[in-house]
Amino acid sequence: MGSSLSVLARRDQRQSASDLLLASGERVRFGAVTRAGRLVKREPGEEFGHGLRTWEHYAIILLLAGGGRFRNAHGFNARVSSGDLLWAFPGVGHAYGPEAGDKWEEIYLVFNGDLFDRAKATELIDPCRPVWRATPVNRWRRRLSDVIPPEHPIGELSALSAAGRLLSLIADLASQQETLTFST
Repeated sequence: MGSSLSVLARRDQRQSASDLLLASGERVRFGAVTRAGRLVKREPGEEFGHGLRTWEHYAIILLLAGGGRFRNAHGFNARVSSGDLLWAFPGVGHAYGPEAGDKWEEIYLVFNGDLFDRAKATELIDPCRPVWRATPVNRWRRRLSDVIPPEHPIGELSALSAAGRLLSLIADLASQQETLTFST
């Protein structure tokens, strides 16, 4: 993630560091990646003290280093670590982040559209399976970074192109999950 991708950066060395790599209001009917970034937390956040939060969009969060907890409104509550990819679904309450003594470094993508609604409807992605393994971590970090369009501001066709790259990545990750789940 080179500095050429960073359009906005905010640093607070006491609590966290954040690089917003993409911010776009684009809503493309078929799909769009609307936000992407990297976040480092050095202390537990307030995520768990305020209940579950709900978003209008999909998001995937790849935990690059450290560990913590993920829970959602479907009763999922588990410890997560480097190499776990977390799913946040529209309308599904969730909370995630470091617990006491944990460090946390993530890259995330926020997206929406019919492509992803269909992926959910066909159960390619499923709110009841909100944590996937994405190892080796550096490979999937690079793949997620490659989804982010290099130009800013991002236009409609660029947002759609990014959504296509993300759907391809999701299919590849889903294939890896089957191998992990069903290997003998």
